[in-house]
Order: sequence, then C-alpha cells, then structure tokens
Amino acid sequence: MRVLQRIVVLIVAGLAMTMGATAPAWAHNELVSTTPEDKANVASAPTAVTLEFNDVVGKRFGFVSVTGPDGKQWNEGAFQVEGSTVTQPLRTLEPAGAYTVAWRVVSADGHPISGTFAFTLTAAGTTSAPPTTAPPTTAPTTEPPSTEPSAAASVGSSAPPSDGSASWPMMAGGLVLGAFVLVGLVVGIPALLRRRRESSVS
Repeated sequence: MRVLQRIVVLIVAGLAMTMGATAPAWAHNELVSTTPEDKANVASAPTAVTLEFNDVVGKRFGFVSVTGPDGKQWNEGAFQVEGSTVTQPLRTLEPAGAYTVAWRVVSADGHPISGTFAFTLTAAGTTSAPPTTAPPTTAPTTEPPSTEPSAAASVGSSAPPSDGSASWPMMAGGLVLGAFVLVGLVVGIPALLRRRRESSVS
C-alpha cells in the first residue's frame, strides 16, 4: 500500500514539474509598453510610435495604423520590427487632439494579437509654408522710333543743290546767243560795205 502511494506521489510530482517547465511556452505574447504611453499628453509631435512586447514578434500579417482627430491616417510607410520592438514612422502631425493607434502583430508561436492605445497632442504642429513666388517684373518699355523727319532733315531737303547744276542751262543759252550775234556781225558788215560801194559807183 505504501509502495502504491509513493508511486502516485512521484507521478503527480513529475506532472507538476513538466507543466511548470512548459508553462512559458504556452503563454501568449503581450504588449508591455508604448511610446507615447497610453492616454499620455504630448506637447510636441512624435516622429514615430513604438510598441514593446514581452517576446519576439513577426512582421507578416501585421499593421500599425495611426488615426488623427481629423480622421486622417498619419503613419508613414511600413512598420519596422527588431526582435520584440515594433516602430511605426509618422508624418509630421499637424492638428492638435487625440490620436488613436491600432495595431496587430503575430507572435513567434504564430498566434496573432492586436489592440489599441491613444495619446493626445496638446499643441498643433507647424505646417511648412508654401513657397512664395516673386511678383513678375515689368519689362522696360522702349519708345518706338519716331517717323517724323527732324528739323535738320527738313532744312536740308528744302535747300538747293550746292553743285551749281541748275545754272548750266542759263550759261549755255548765253553762249549760243553770243555766237549768233558774232556770226551776224561777221556776215553782215561785209555785205553792208559791198552795198555801199555798188551804190556809189552807179
């Protein structure tokens, strides 16, 4: 009888030791902390949210989504996994208010886990001002060249030519007239003398 009791005690002890040794392997992964912390008030916009788990997680079939008070998504690109740490980059947060982070990851044992947390941005972020464009410069206006003749050109156009070409006809006429007079004298004087001689003889 005592031998049977000892056998039962050994079996129970062995089962307890086995269950105790395998208990961590049966435990599921869980979220340990976040940055920013859940329900935290932050004065400056974070550039990323970080989730820390108690065991390594996988990247497949997971996501991290950050929704702002305006209903828009503010996560930038895919999340990054390093062991048990998950980091989700963010765009520059602009509106002040509550931001909700929804997440889902897969544990090393293949069990998916998910959850949400939130933080509040107390001051609105600054937006980059659009580039200013310089006003268009006005090209200098050039006056069109004047089509009216200048005073000097007007005077010059009304002046007679300076080479004396207009006096040549008058000179030529005087020479011809003088020639006719000279011929008349040469021919007329002998004829007149001849007539006087004939009249005296008769």
